[in-house]
Amino acid sequence: MSKPAIVVENLSKAYRLGQRANGGGRDYRTFRDAIIDTAKAPFRRLRQLGRDDTTGDDTFWALKDVSFEVQPGEVVGI
Repeated sequence: MSKPAIVVENLSKAYRLGQRANGGGRDYRTFRDAIIDTAKAPFRRLRQLGRDDTTGDDTFWALKDVSFEVQPGEVVGI
């Protein structure tokens, strides 16, 4: 067997749900943001009530501890 071209070990990627990235220095809320937040509030509360964990952590793990090797000539997509 030949030596792998790429070796990836314990790759993880997490997203914080409900966190807003500062898009281009915009640090204000628009009227639209306020309306959407008000409309979503009851659903957020229901979702929090249905959670099993009590940490309040809104982390979504897209990848967690993924390991793989890519051999020469192989193609991989993530």
